Amino acid sequence: MSLPHNALFDALDQTVAKFLMRIAHESQAEVGLAMQLLNYWTRQGHVCLDLVCPAQDVSEEGDNAREWPPLAEWLAALKQSALLVEVNVPSQTCLPEKRPLVLENNRRLYWLRYWDFENQIALYLRQASQRTVAVDALRMAYGMRQLFAPQPETDWQAVATAMAVLKTVAIISGGPGVGKTTTVIKILLLLLHQAQRRLQIALTAPTGKAANRLQQSVQQGVEHLTFDDELKKLLPQTASTLHRLLGFQPHRPQFHFNRDNLLALDVLVIDEASMVDVAMMAQVISALPPSCRLILLGDKDQLSAVESGNVLADLCPAQTGFSADFQAQIAHYTPLPAMSGTAHCLQNHVVLLQKSYRFATDSGIGLLVRLIQQGDGQAVTHNCLKPSTQVRWLNDWGAMDDVLLAYYQPYLQQTQPEAALAAFNQFRVLCAYRYGEQGVFALNKRIEMILQQAQQLRPQQRWYRGRPVMITENDYNLHLFNGDIGLIWPDAQKRLQAYFTDAQGKIRVISPNRLPTHQTAYAMTIHKSQGSEFERVLLFLADKPSVLLNRALLYTAVSRAKQQVLIYAQADIIEQTVQQKQQRHSGLRDKLTLRTHHGN
Repeated sequence: MSLPHNALFDALDQTVAKFLMRIAHESQAEVGLAMQLLNYWTRQGHVCLDLVCPAQDVSEEGDNAREWPPLAEWLAALKQSALLVEVNVPSQTCLPEKRPLVLENNRRLYWLRYWDFENQIALYLRQASQRTVAVDALRMAYGMRQLFAPQPETDWQAVATAMAVLKTVAIISGGPGVGKTTTVIKILLLLLHQAQRRLQIALTAPTGKAANRLQQSVQQGVEHLTFDDELKKLLPQTASTLHRLLGFQPHRPQFHFNRDNLLALDVLVIDEASMVDVAMMAQVISALPPSCRLILLGDKDQLSAVESGNVLADLCPAQTGFSADFQAQIAHYTPLPAMSGTAHCLQNHVVLLQKSYRFATDSGIGLLVRLIQQGDGQAVTHNCLKPSTQVRWLNDWGAMDDVLLAYYQPYLQQTQPEAALAAFNQFRVLCAYRYGEQGVFALNKRIEMILQQAQQLRPQQRWYRGRPVMITENDYNLHLFNGDIGLIWPDAQKRLQAYFTDAQGKIRVISPNRLPTHQTAYAMTIHKSQGSEFERVLLFLADKPSVLLNRALLYTAVSRAKQQVLIYAQADIIEQTVQQKQQRHSGLRDKLTLRTHHGN
């Protein structure tokens, strides 16, 4: 069976389409083409294929062979196929029969499993948005007064806290330094104060690194709050990955906890929710009991999950704001301005925190972050050209060796491993790509060579003094997780050991030979940097335009820096990156829009 050739697709896309066409005795080329393109899109992170604009944002490799059938012909062929079932109501959650393809509203084409994931999430959120919460108003008012001092302007942390106590689902989004973790601690304290008993609370994140950081932030943050000490003792002391929470089972198709074996939880907190893909989010919510509260923390403007979906961004309405009734309810506990939101079932469940306690609005990094979010590419490059101690624009490739040496040399001049690890974590090179001259692998080699030539290290062997390593595979026995970064350094007996910092900020020493899968980590991808913070960041974008460069990628990279960001890129690359929005096709936002559900 032959399929139409297109340079966009690889062998996997073609194999999937051929297999399904063979078992269904399907002969229409349009159906095979649709399946290849759908498989390609899901590999790129999309949940579905939008048949109205199927070629939008495809990679350059496919541009020379991009010919798609007219929409009417495509729909006609698909509707005749035994591989497809039609759905014309976005809120429909049950299919008349199970088939590999689902066509929704004559526009969106899904693989069945992704359609099911998306609908599980939508159904859960629509039902959760209708649940009422009984609150002791006097306790609530007392707790809010204890945790929030009067402010001359709207305290959005207070608004978010009140919203989360009054609703069973709460979504709190905002960039670095806006106080998301501080806010969730206060939410949990108020929930404990309301319950007057121990609650089953789980703190989670998509990765081990993010979970450790959440755990550390909660342990440190609660110390600075004035509240009932007995209730503070009831806060969870540990955080876990979502995989560990659900009970990952090797070689089994589902988690231990699922819709048939629910988690025993009163409250679930998921940090770094922008990194959660549609499949994982569906599996999490399917394992929650109806009474469990769900609190999502994250930054909707950050990069999407590596796998398919952009769930956090889809859950945030285009225009955030509360209904008049809910505004009046919130106003009993904290003042807020008049707000008007969109017709979205999560209208009263989302708060965006915008006040940064890390960057002043007119500071170099703070201003740069805001301009990137606004999508003004020329303003971004103009800002980069201004003399600033926080933002530096580098465009001399020949001088890069001196820059890299200057920023990485200090950690190698330390004498103790703890000091060396702390110094190393002050600075990081971030890359848009893994491969190429400005990719992770090439830059790691280059930095090794620069430091060797400066006689700062001797990388002749696999393990050497000063080698930074990043874990790329979770190891629960060693408590090392994907994204953890450590340093190879000699101990007091001159033996090389791997040094890591744990969630309590203590140094852990592990034999290098026991380390799970890892790689050298002078440079890392921007994706891998999510959830991390560094004092200084050197960012390499690329030497040519690409559809993989987008606003969210640049925003994520720049916002990793606390004191200084250095950017190596040409002006036109920066401007095109800022102007190119991250897009993930899905139907989740539409499924949460009230007009499609007749008031649900």
